[in-house]
Amino acid sequence: MEKHRRNNEKASEKHRRSIGETSEKHQRSIGEASEKHQDDFGDDLNRTQKQILELLSQDARLSTKKISEKID
Repeated sequence: MEKHRRNNEKASEKHRRSIGETSEKHQRSIGEASEKHQDDFGDDLNRTQKQILELLSQDARLSTKKISEKID
């Protein structure tokens, strides 16, 4: 029984680590996409859109509520 519990703990830890790595990769890709869009469309975006891109480049996991609170 103890061996089974330890195997489950190891599998759970591997799963948590995998999710964390995937999340970090996703955050980086969002940040990179935000920067690319900012470079590509910088002149075509209004001030609010530029602020949103800037906020997302700093924290890709920022919620829409937090973004709306930070935009002036």
